[in-house]
Amino acid sequence: MTEETYNGWANYETWALYLHITNDADTYNYWTNKAKTHEIHEIMDELKESLEHDKYLLFEGEQISAEGKLMLQDIGSIWRIDFCEVAKALKGE
Repeated sequence: MTEETYNGWANYETWALYLHITNDADTYNYWTNKAKTHEIHEIMDELKESLEHDKYLLFEGEQISAEGKLMLQDIGSIWRIDFCEVAKALKGE
């Protein structure tokens, strides 16, 4: 088995999530401010819950933001995201 990385990240999905978070000022400010006051495991849990919630809403035919829909399409597989890596990056570690 070969080790997969993408642009210095664990994989494409992890890179894509971080790219989307840091590409929008409001989203970036929300998560970096949260990272200042929360532990890594809390950030990881909230990121995952947020993505899973949006994916569920789409599955049920509900509306989510265009940015959220694009992010889910770009990421593809939520289960492949290394949430710890993203949380650490948001905390500046």
